[in-house]
Parts: sequence; structure tokens; C-alpha cells
Amino acid sequence: MQNYRNIAIVAFAPFVGALWTFFGISIIPIMTRVFISLGVGFVTVTGFAVLFAEVQNMVVGSFGGMPSNMLAMVALAKLDAAASLILSAISTRITWKMFQGTLKFMRFTPGG
Repeated sequence: MQNYRNIAIVAFAPFVGALWTFFGISIIPIMTRVFISLGVGFVTVTGFAVLFAEVQNMVVGSFGGMPSNMLAMVALAKLDAAASLILSAISTRITWKMFQGTLKFMRFTPGG
């Protein structure tokens, strides 16, 4: 019975060695890059969300501090919608830039 176990170990040793080499050469560096980019992306998005919330609160607070007749003129001119569009465009631009940076980091080149 002991001989069969030794034969099985000897028979599968090259397969296990090849599998270990495959994981060490290809899978582990890819997973390292994925986890690093996810971590950097999470930290960047979280910091950006805090900054963007502060800017949005500042803009809303500025509108809230206006007298009622001036606020009515702002509403007629749709400046509140314009401020919302501008903040949305800035948010989209920053998100797109972060996405492009992640793609550049994830680009795999031979030998690097």
C-alpha cells in the first residue's frame, strides 16, 4: 500500500511543479496588479467623494444664503441647474481620468 502512495507522488510531482511555476510566473503578478489598482482606485474615489461632497455643500449653502427675491431670479435663470451640470461634468471628467489611469497601470508589456 505504501508503494502505491509513493508512485502517485512521483507521478504527479512534475505536474505539481509545472502548476506551481505557472502560478508563480503568470497568475501572481497579474493578481498583484489587479489588487494594487483596486486599492489605489478605492482610495482615490473615496477621497474624491469627500472633496466633491464639500464642494456641493458649499454651492448649496451659497444658494441657501441668498435673499428670497434673488433666489427667485436665480431659479428663473436656471443657475441652479447650471451649477448642477458643471459639477456633474467635473465629476465625470475626474472619474474618466481615474479610469484611464487604472487602465494604463493594468497594461501588460512583455518583459515588464
